[in-house]
Amino acid sequence: MSNLQLKPTEENKLDYVLDAENDGENRQYIIPWSREQHLQSIRDCNIAHLIVWSETRVGYVILAGLLDANQSVEFRRIVITDKGKGYGKQTVEHVKKLAFKNYNAHRLWLDVKVQNHRAQAIYKAAGFAIEGTLRECIKSKNGYESLVIMSILQREYRNISLIIVRQATLEDLTTVANILFEAILWLEQKNMTFLNKDEVSIDLVRPDIEAGLFYIAFYEGVAAGVLRFQTEDLVFWADIPQEDSAFIQRLAVRRSFAGGIVSSALMQWAVDQSRKLGKSYLRLDCAVDRSRLRAVYENFGFQYHSDKLVEPYFVARYEYKL
Repeated sequence: MSNLQLKPTEENKLDYVLDAENDGENRQYIIPWSREQHLQSIRDCNIAHLIVWSETRVGYVILAGLLDANQSVEFRRIVITDKGKGYGKQTVEHVKKLAFKNYNAHRLWLDVKVQNHRAQAIYKAAGFAIEGTLRECIKSKNGYESLVIMSILQREYRNISLIIVRQATLEDLTTVANILFEAILWLEQKNMTFLNKDEVSIDLVRPDIEAGLFYIAFYEGVAAGVLRFQTEDLVFWADIPQEDSAFIQRLAVRRSFAGGIVSSALMQWAVDQSRKLGKSYLRLDCAVDRSRLRAVYENFGFQYHSDKLVEPYFVARYEYKL
């Protein structure tokens, strides 16, 4: 997918566009346009009507408001025809780059039907935040439908692009242990649980680093967060088949980098790595009483699976379908 490109839509490609948006799987999430509406948008200098190309056509996108005085660009439409290969996520990344670097947008925004949970998860993972809901604003044959408004700002896009995730080495041993220890101390002050201090001692972290399990997120060269990524979890997920899953454990972010950008970058890295390994699910767990952390996972796109008691921990388990 590294050769994915966005190219201006030509009039002779509109049959493809019309067929794509009238496909039953796509039609339920968009409001199809007529050929004339598409023709007008192709000719409008305030709109970018683009075909998504890999080795062949895999979809199309529409951006509007390119000349907006407030530099607020609308990500008006995305339709992917070659599904299940990650083209949607890749296209969203290309659109962000186009909006912020080529069109100098301050804000990139979109609306998505409230029932389109898969699309919302992709946008959240790409850094879009939910602004609100336009309740029952569209009349359809089934009644009225609501739209969720989401956006990402230029500075947020820049912040995400400044984060690099790499595998920890023994040179990072103290850094990894310190980030985990800092997280434990902060949670103790809040009367919440994470791990026992003994579990993040250098002697216990060392074998995991030697096994290549820990990864570090760097923000402008500064270590900001860590996670342990593994392809087996026989402690908290012993009751499920292991071969189709990857697992996140011990995700921790320094308090000076709290706010969601670093944790989202680490989770997105884990999603991408899981896909590369051919997994079907990315799974994780957290203490049942950590409502804010659970909301972070849910906003990213993880779905609640179940609760499980593993003495001394009572955890909520989540999964992300890849």
